Amino acid sequence: MFLVSAFLVSLFLGLGFTVDQPVRTITLKIAVDEEFREQNTWSMQVRRIVKDVSGRFERKYGLRFEIKKQEFWISHNHTDSMCDLLNDLRKKVYQGECDIVVGITGQPIQKTDFSGLATYLRSYILLRRMGSDLAVKVTLAHEFCHLFGAVDLNEEGSIMDTKKLGDVFDPFTSEIIRINKFRNFIPHIFPLAENNWDAAVSTYQKRKSQGKNETDLNIALATLFLEKEDYDAVIEECFEVLQIKPDLPEVHNLLGIAYRRKGEVDKALEQYRTFLRMEPNLPEIHYNMGIALYNKGQIHESIKEYKRAIELNPYYAKAYANLAYVYLNEENPDQAIELANKALNIYPRMAKALSTLGGAQILKKNYKEAEKSTRKALSLDPDLYEPYNNLGSIYVSLNKIDEAITQYQESLARKPDFPEALYNLGRAYLLKGDFNQAVLSFEEAIRLRPEYSKAYANLGNAYLKKGHTDKAIDASRKAINFKSDYAIAYVNLGNAFLRKEMLVEAEISIKKAIKLEPEMAEAYNVMGFLLEKQEQFDEARTMYLKSLQFKPEYLNAHLNLANLYFRKTLHDKAADHYKKVLELDPKCGPANNNMAVILYYKSKYSLAWAYLIKAEKSGLQIHPGFKKELSKKIRQKQI
Repeated sequence: MFLVSAFLVSLFLGLGFTVDQPVRTITLKIAVDEEFREQNTWSMQVRRIVKDVSGRFERKYGLRFEIKKQEFWISHNHTDSMCDLLNDLRKKVYQGECDIVVGITGQPIQKTDFSGLATYLRSYILLRRMGSDLAVKVTLAHEFCHLFGAVDLNEEGSIMDTKKLGDVFDPFTSEIIRINKFRNFIPHIFPLAENNWDAAVSTYQKRKSQGKNETDLNIALATLFLEKEDYDAVIEECFEVLQIKPDLPEVHNLLGIAYRRKGEVDKALEQYRTFLRMEPNLPEIHYNMGIALYNKGQIHESIKEYKRAIELNPYYAKAYANLAYVYLNEENPDQAIELANKALNIYPRMAKALSTLGGAQILKKNYKEAEKSTRKALSLDPDLYEPYNNLGSIYVSLNKIDEAITQYQESLARKPDFPEALYNLGRAYLLKGDFNQAVLSFEEAIRLRPEYSKAYANLGNAYLKKGHTDKAIDASRKAINFKSDYAIAYVNLGNAFLRKEMLVEAEISIKKAIKLEPEMAEAYNVMGFLLEKQEQFDEARTMYLKSLQFKPEYLNAHLNLANLYFRKTLHDKAADHYKKVLELDPKCGPANNNMAVILYYKSKYSLAWAYLIKAEKSGLQIHPGFKKELSKKIRQKQI
């Protein structure tokens, strides 16, 4: 930002020296408000100003500024803050394919003497109408410098001097501009390439060592340290600023991000709220609040903050992408798809939005499109962790459990504290029958997200598989405490009560699940098992069939129905369902064993023997007398 001085120097008389270097053209979108357009010659004036400023930057640094587009901007008429007016510009004027948006207002701003505003991370500049073209040129040049990494200085004669504007690009400013010459202006990624970070840090630190209390240096360093993931250094820089300028909002934003990434979410929220008391309408703060609240498990509050960020900036692709991710994890795929597509309409190369789109397509069982979206995300960003989680779920749908586990582990290798991947890894271990690893994965997911109802529900299921019925009841109840309408948790609770022969409690839980989700196959399956225990066999059969009506490939319902028919000596019907079980899981021991018995009764001894051996290889303890008898029958038939 630049403070207007009463002293206007002849900045554009000495244009500097010519540098033999490649020229980079920076495209501008000029947005002028209705007050500024009251001047009939405004368009020619703007072009002249840009041309003069561009000439100096081109001769000095090989940077050319070129107007690509002009548009009108209906500025907010009830604000007396340049910060609010800049936010209004960002809300109403889309950057599009241009590198920088330059907004020019003719509004009288009473509460500030800033003549211009710009920040390094946002490719927008706001200028006020001033008494002369020279004053506007001075301000525009100053703000362009900000976008190329320059900071406000206590440097007499410098173009970045905050006390009295000078006409010189001082050596420090020139060096930092050269480092940033090829910075990008894509609003969704960090401006400076990673191979230039150390050079920028070194340049800022060298200037800082002069001890001139130039707090913008601390802000610039903190911003870079965030990208370098040196969060303690960020905090140190910010606290240095607070000793000098305790009311600088951006410090609290940087502190909030650093605390959040260190896992200190409550401290982060405190910093964000401090910022909002100073400047409530910056979309990035509401976006950051959304992330922090989501990490605390406060989903509805998180959604509100993301929506507020989008309201303040309808072109905020990252906010759409993050909100889509929240809806994905709330198992609302339609909303997730809609929002992910909005993010991609703004920035088609946003890998995270593509990954979220893939995750939502998985929930809708559109696995082919999900894999396409996911692999495109990985092609754009191979280090992104969410796509590997998606691929794991795609492999689960193909019953390739080992491959799924590998993909979940790839995700966790990139982000060990990713609760969704831990949860999915636990589910994969459940399917594989490795219940100990399943428990460990679910418990770690819960440690990271204490209110993770899905992880509690599946932890209850894992405990059931291990025979730890009381632990299963406790985990299922916790899942219900965090999500009172969680039908599958009621199913698991009912199943656990069944194991303890608490039939009344089991029936209450299962009926609650069916009431919540009338088409839940798992609930009808457990209800069938409960009715079998009560020797209501016809009613049990009806429940199993209803379960299969809603989920035709449901192995457990086929197995339970087959077992019911087997007990009632309806062998042909039993065999039909055992065969379906074995299509779904060829290694199912009980199905192979009981098929052997059925075939024995049908005098198909050799075929029965093949099934019995499969049952034995699966680890099932087969009846030695039956094996001996079947072997005897085969020998007799051969004689």
